[in-house]
Amino acid sequence: AVALARHLAEPDVGGVVVTHGTDTLEETACLLDVLHDQRRPVLLTAAMRPATAADADGPVNLEQALAAVACLAAAGLGGVWVAVHGRLWRARDVRKAHSHAIDAFDGGGAAPAALWDEAGGWQAAENWGARAEQPPLWHWLARQTPPRVACVFSHADADGWLVHAALAASQPDAPLKGLVVACTGHGTVHEALEAALKDAQAQGVTIWRSTRVARGGVMPADDAPWPATGGLTVGQARVALTLQLLAPPQRPDVLAYLMAG
Repeated sequence: AVALARHLAEPDVGGVVVTHGTDTLEETACLLDVLHDQRRPVLLTAAMRPATAADADGPVNLEQALAAVACLAAAGLGGVWVAVHGRLWRARDVRKAHSHAIDAFDGGGAAPAALWDEAGGWQAAENWGARAEQPPLWHWLARQTPPRVACVFSHADADGWLVHAALAASQPDAPLKGLVVACTGHGTVHEALEAALKDAQAQGVTIWRSTRVARGGVMPADDAPWPATGGLTVGQARVALTLQLLAPPQRPDVLAYLMAG
């Protein structure tokens, strides 16, 4: 983020490509999508094969990411994107969907914004779209120690002991401030885990609901005890909650921003 802020401050920089590992790419994309001012394109790309492999995908992905930056910049579009395996994804949609396949990413039900065609160029699959410009928010990362935010899974026979253990281990200099629950189905939580989460909430911990399910996400419900994180993955929801807690008092709603698309 510091490097991006520096490069994007240069008037002659049309956009930036970031090479990244595949395992946490969706988390970095989510983080940058909130902090970036959206004026110029930032592309993340990755590789599922090492450079020494016969089927190394890094060089092609990098070529396509550079072409995507040029294409977006020429169209006057900014924002944060991910280009992998001939597909261009919006930052809020992309997630790793396969542990080892060379075509490892999808949009959790969302379509790619563009596809790489046989002629060697990007063709928009739909209106590319772009977020509205906003003030850059890189300063949110100026704190030396981010708030401690963890994830917990609901499952059969869940009893909430991990939540109670996290509360017991919480230290004054690094207190537990947030929990993202990977719920079952469309946001359901085992009753014993729900009781433990309510204990945590009473002690000042912010609770958000995500899901273990690969597609569909968790939509808001009036009778739900905690906010739903829409189509964000558990990892993305944790990043979003961390940023929400990092934000200054007069803060925008990070979750609403990401869910708005």
